[in-house]
Amino acid sequence: MERRNFLRKTGLGIGVLATPYSFLEAGNQIATQDSQSSGELDWESVRRAFDPNPDFINLENGYFSPQTREGYNKFVEYGRVLNQNTSKVMRSEMEDETDETRRALAEFSGTSFEEVVVTRNTTESLNIIINGIDLEKGDEIIITDQDYPNMINAIRQREKREGIVVKEIRLPLNPKSDDEIVEKYEAAMSARTRLVLVTHMINLTGQILPCKRIADMVHSKGAEVIVDAAHSYAHVDFKIPELGGDYVGTSLHKWLSAPVGSGLLYVKKDKIEKVWPLMGDTENDPTNIRKFQRQGTQPIGTRKAIRDSIEFHKRIGGKRKEEKLRSMTRYWTDEARKMKNIGINTPEDPSRYAALGNFFVKGAKPGPVSKKLFSDYKIMTVPIKTSSVTGIRVTPQLYNQVDDLDKLIAALKTF
Repeated sequence: MERRNFLRKTGLGIGVLATPYSFLEAGNQIATQDSQSSGELDWESVRRAFDPNPDFINLENGYFSPQTREGYNKFVEYGRVLNQNTSKVMRSEMEDETDETRRALAEFSGTSFEEVVVTRNTTESLNIIINGIDLEKGDEIIITDQDYPNMINAIRQREKREGIVVKEIRLPLNPKSDDEIVEKYEAAMSARTRLVLVTHMINLTGQILPCKRIADMVHSKGAEVIVDAAHSYAHVDFKIPELGGDYVGTSLHKWLSAPVGSGLLYVKKDKIEKVWPLMGDTENDPTNIRKFQRQGTQPIGTRKAIRDSIEFHKRIGGKRKEEKLRSMTRYWTDEARKMKNIGINTPEDPSRYAALGNFFVKGAKPGPVSKKLFSDYKIMTVPIKTSSVTGIRVTPQLYNQVDDLDKLIAALKTF
């Protein structure tokens, strides 16, 4: 497809608008629209809502994404008020503010208020579940070679301490179909399987797994599903129940652009009682999800700012955001796939990825490649090297421009 036509179709180009209006002025109007709408909006105004460092091109937003300028200013103000009023604010408002954020997250996620709590990140959320479910020696947990290391480590620790059995399956980088993925999980199942960890979007390559289909299969065999949605939440457009997981954890500071140190844990209501809290709690009813929220003193401003990030996301619309982010990855990977010295670890089918992509330079180690991209071209990426995936992860956000991607493409041609 000709570059100009591609930009017009995807809205990557500045000023390419199907319905021109000011994004910021029309915020309230957009917020009332169906989040499934894929109509275009003023992406340049969306881009200007952020305040990235002009000294380099940040294509490493997968670690965490910046807050919007307006969101960060509110966050700072929340901190100032807390700093001035200390215990007066914390003792009188913390619980109510947390509950208000939980309600906003429940509505945003399509769950009930009684099924979600605020955590600090995906690692904390999923450790609550991994370490809180009673297992016996010989019980099995299924993981993959591409799950997040912190989750693998938590499960492997239980294996060492308690004698549970961990089965690790290898995932294809470019699957032919969803069936190929589901069959790999199914082949590892046995009568002793109790838990299956499913990463909705692989943090290494950006591959999106058929989470609901896997969950349905697992449930049919009597086991439970833990979903790692760290990279898919507020990135791919879905509601949590649509994933099919019994337990779901995510980080809100990634694609929702909430403050660093904010996460979410979802537990199906009828599963809450059976899970022990990570931090001891004998005061709450064991059926009350609040027992998972005992974390000691926490900054109230972080929890308030989560709601601001939700509102910004809703102004854009989940489907629009997903399509926009996917178009950015498709733009640079389509060009990179034509290059003789470049390989792509991300699936070819656009329905299997969104903003997160991964490439490698044939015959080169990822560390030096990533360093060269920054030293020579001021492009920030992250090198990836595991037993399954070796390459460079690229994760643009809504503030990135087509010029940023063109500079990446030009840099790749020099390797």
